[in-house]
Amino acid sequence: MNKNNHLTVVVWNTEWASPRSRSGRGDIIRREIQSVDPDIVCLTEAVPELFPEDGHVIQPTDPAPYPRSDGGQKVLLWSRWPWEHVVGELPNGTTGRFVEGVTGPPAR
Repeated sequence: MNKNNHLTVVVWNTEWASPRSRSGRGDIIRREIQSVDPDIVCLTEAVPELFPEDGHVIQPTDPAPYPRSDGGQKVLLWSRWPWEHVVGELPNGTTGRFVEGVTGPPAR
């Protein structure tokens, strides 16, 4: 957590922007995410390269019904701390659109 003991969370639908995008949107998104020094980030329609380099990423167990060659997922979660109790699918068979886990700073 940051110096003020606040948790900083970023949630963003990146609309498939990538650092490789010609428009530069992916680089802008990546810089914006890093500028707030987040603790947790949830990205939808995203590629993992948008996350800060130091951290832990979880994603759905299976890709969305339309796999992407750039590793893009319908949902990705990042945390500065390791994830536990990760669930990457829903019991009803919906694939590629769900992931959950538990994360946070180590207990003092």
